[in-house]
Amino acid sequence: MANPEYTQAQTLRDEGFSLQQIADELGISKSSVHRLLKDESSTVPSVPETFQEQHEWNVPETFQNNKNQSKTPEISLNQTIMTESQIQLERLKLELEHKRKMEELSLHRLELENKKREQSLKEVQSHKAAVTTKAAPDKSQLAKDAKSAILMKRYHKLVDSFLAQQEDEDWEVDDCKAFTGQVEKLMEEVASFAFKSLSLDHEDLLIWNNLDFIQNLVTEAVEVHNRAFFPSSNISIELDEEEQERVDELSDLSSFDEMFEEED
Repeated sequence: MANPEYTQAQTLRDEGFSLQQIADELGISKSSVHRLLKDESSTVPSVPETFQEQHEWNVPETFQNNKNQSKTPEISLNQTIMTESQIQLERLKLELEHKRKMEELSLHRLELENKKREQSLKEVQSHKAAVTTKAAPDKSQLAKDAKSAILMKRYHKLVDSFLAQQEDEDWEVDDCKAFTGQVEKLMEEVASFAFKSLSLDHEDLLIWNNLDFIQNLVTEAVEVHNRAFFPSSNISIELDEEEQERVDELSDLSSFDEMFEEED
């Protein structure tokens, strides 16, 4: 006697159901269905070929139609699967197209930002160059200012030395002569710089006139010392009231191009 599960499985198989569909219908695994059909079919006696040929024409047409119709679920399932695959494919295409457009949009946005950044940088550099050009002094003027500052520094150093020796009244003759040499050299440099760089007459500059005044005072003191019957090793500089006022104003000079105003 045939196994009921086998009979039901065989019937479903004849109707065109797949092994998985049969397994779902019977509530067993697909492998169990396969084994059931295989094992039971080996125990069922085969129908003689002649019997099949003799009775093949007796198969009712309705059974054949039912048999053909039984395959419909599997065909419909395949069609459904194909339709879902197509939908997934179309969805994937749309997602890829959307991603591509978003990337293009992102690249376009980056290009705009880079152009804007470059424009801003050019404007900053242009403004900086304009400010630098406007604010930066002429190099030649810087050189003139530096040179005049050096000459002014040497001037004040000589004035301080003169004032110190004039107060102590112990200026040695040799040191006095060395001092006049330094004053003379500075006067020559002042005259040369005033003419070549400033286009000024050195005799119109207060710095040159002050140096000339100091030079005359020291030179005269040396001459008086040399005319003395018993000259000492030191010299003294004696000043009248007007000369003392002039000496007191020697350190007030603060600008190289300050002009000399001769008193009437």
